[in-house]
Amino acid sequence: MKLSTTGSLRVADYFTMSNTVSESGGDLDLGSGGTLVLPDLIDGSGRVRHLALGAGKDRIIYVVDRDQMGKFDPSTNHDYEEVTALSGSVFSTPAYFNNTVYFGAVGDTIKAFSITNAQLSQNPTSQTANSFGYPGVTPAISANGSASAILWAVENGSTAILHAYDATNLGTELYNSGQAASGRDNFGAGNKFITPIIANGNVYVGTPNGVAVFGLLSGPPASINATSGTPQSTAINTPFPAPLVVTVTNASGTPVNGVTVTFTPPSSGASGSFAGGANTATTN
Repeated sequence: MKLSTTGSLRVADYFTMSNTVSESGGDLDLGSGGTLVLPDLIDGSGRVRHLALGAGKDRIIYVVDRDQMGKFDPSTNHDYEEVTALSGSVFSTPAYFNNTVYFGAVGDTIKAFSITNAQLSQNPTSQTANSFGYPGVTPAISANGSASAILWAVENGSTAILHAYDATNLGTELYNSGQAASGRDNFGAGNKFITPIIANGNVYVGTPNGVAVFGLLSGPPASINATSGTPQSTAINTPFPAPLVVTVTNASGTPVNGVTVTFTPPSSGASGSFAGGANTATTN
């Protein structure tokens, strides 16, 4: 619904589906999900579009033109675009980052839809490997400008889990709070409709009785010292805080520059990821 404040508060425009009565009667109404207002977009003809979108219990993403929303017609919908690629009902608001929209429906994976020429892709451009139960996910994005974007999502359950994914490819999970040994990062039971908040280098997650705060592990940088020469390996048998500092020395203990260091997680029992997705570095 679009409201006008000119003169007095009034409805200036709106959109609802042609089958709104039957959907409401079957508890499939649109109102369960929130609306996302998109930034100005330019369509294929060069026209600036002012769009908004959202989804609800009927699993359809509705895109409306805020300048002409479509109102109600019992015969057909007059919205801007519709996408039918969700596998569950939506009880959340999608997220937006860098011409991509992210939805987390109930019982579904988190799905990313790209925007090209002011049109939402009809199929997801990436999605998470795991799905999320009721009530789905309200995703949040952190980034360094337009780079290093991370999508954060809380999985509800008796033991809630905070997930972090590469926002440019949701198939890559960077971290989740269930990975650390001995339940180090567990923060208790989940709750409905929790949105991770990112501020001051930390991620804040609400719980039924408190707030969990996630950040980089504290402590001095860990170091590995290895002598140069024939290729060799050095094992890391314990977790270490970021950043990991690798020093390659010669027989006299003098650091050697320009040596390529390769990081390889063990074949089982551990995993790792490295800045920029690379697993090699050059000493300097």
